Amino acid sequence: MNWMAERMAENALKVIKTVTIIKTIILPVSPEITKKKLNYIEKLSARVTYAVSLYLDILIKNDIITLSEANKYQEVVAKKTGLSSAFVQCARDRALEIYKSYKKLHREWLKKAKRLEKAVEKAKGNKSKVRKLKKKLGRLKEREPSLPTVKRKQPIFFDKRIGSIEFSNCKKFKVWAKISTLKRYETIYIP
Repeated sequence: MNWMAERMAENALKVIKTVTIIKTIILPVSPEITKKKLNYIEKLSARVTYAVSLYLDILIKNDIITLSEANKYQEVVAKKTGLSSAFVQCARDRALEIYKSYKKLHREWLKKAKRLEKAVEKAKGNKSKVRKLKKKLGRLKEREPSLPTVKRKQPIFFDKRIGSIEFSNCKKFKVWAKISTLKRYETIYIP
């Protein structure tokens, strides 16, 4: 019996060794950053936000929710924004996430509205119940989800192509973000 427990523990350890964990970390930029680097980050995030906005408009106009259909517009967005393919793909993923979230919310709203309309039809004999249900239906229709828009600057999500997080032995700054610039083979380090 004891050997069986040991074997189960070994198998569990094998499984644990093969699992990779992906974490999202939000790192604030140090206030002691140079103006040049801060200006670069602001311009880059503004371009990414513009790309997300363009992609979102395309997705809404053509009612696209699949990655393969959204990829068809990658070159158009890249030409308008001047971003590299990695940043454009980041913007595409963000826009798809926003639009899919809207579609899900709208589907749920439609289900609730249809349920209330059926309830109004069933309660035709009872005037007070019909009045209450119609009032509830009117409030629900006022709360219809509106089409998504991009109002704030969008965060830049890192992957291998965009940048990396590096740790240093420096006393002042322990963590540095290495971000690729829009120029080929050029990167900047941000504390």
